[in-house]
Amino acid sequence: MRYRSDMPQRSSRRRFLAAALAAGAATAHSRTRTFTDDGGRKIALPVQVNRIFCAGAPASILVYALAPDRLVGWTTPFQSAERPFIPDKYLDLPVTGRLTGRGNSANIESV
Repeated sequence: MRYRSDMPQRSSRRRFLAAALAAGAATAHSRTRTFTDDGGRKIALPVQVNRIFCAGAPASILVYALAPDRLVGWTTPFQSAERPFIPDKYLDLPVTGRLTGRGNSANIESV
């Protein structure tokens, strides 16, 4: 069951992901674009995003579908049944771990 306290955080994550993807697709004269999150913080995002670290498995699948060459790595290793469906180029990406859910396993310093 979702709790009300989870909803603003999820909304914030979705807005940030949408802004990051939009920033990567945008063509503007400046090198950064300002984004204001739900907390009122202003964040300078690059206009062109070349590397994407995914916080969880759903984000990995979305980025793989939209911009696979920009993936830094996978959140979890592939199971043997999944491996035949992924090109070797992407199978060789490192497992970076995840930042979401229980048991966060990502090492930010290694990315």
